[in-house]
Amino acid sequence: MSERRSRNAAWACLLIAVLLLAFGCGGKDPGEKAGEKAMEKYLEKATGEKTDIDIDGGKVSIKTEGGTTVMSETTDWPDDLPGGVPLFRYGSVERVNRTKEEVGGRRTANIWLRDIEEGALEKYDADLKKAGWQTSVVQMGGKGGMIQAQKGEVGLTYVFNGEERRGNVNVYTINE
Repeated sequence: MSERRSRNAAWACLLIAVLLLAFGCGGKDPGEKAGEKAMEKYLEKATGEKTDIDIDGGKVSIKTEGGTTVMSETTDWPDDLPGGVPLFRYGSVERVNRTKEEVGGRRTANIWLRDIEEGALEKYDADLKKAGWQTSVVQMGGKGGMIQAQKGEVGLTYVFNGEERRGNVNVYTINE
């Protein structure tokens, strides 16, 4: 499958997962099961790949030939991130999205944050450096900022919006 088609499939999967979580789909009543099947057919047509969608409470799994995406409502920081990623203690976890590619084994985790404290950028940069990460920081005054970091074969991007006090930590394995 082409890289563009794969990227489009990933975005479509994430969009559907977000919509499912936003509307509180859970359980396995006949209507929800029919919804899973309808979404599978849509994604199969869009991507050309067999797709399996499973909704289990606040967790949505989308599996294709190219990989698996899991999105879950949680307030817990993932404890299995690669590279010894330090806990983000300057806000609250809202949800977590994970993807694993079947080919190449690349893994990503997106941790969505809310209620981020003032000064979190500098504090998290210090936490990363203390844990052995090499970082570069971009600040945009009180409007937001970003940290790019790497430790071995693991990369991290932390982006936040200072006005909304929301952000995202993206952790990913680097394929050489």
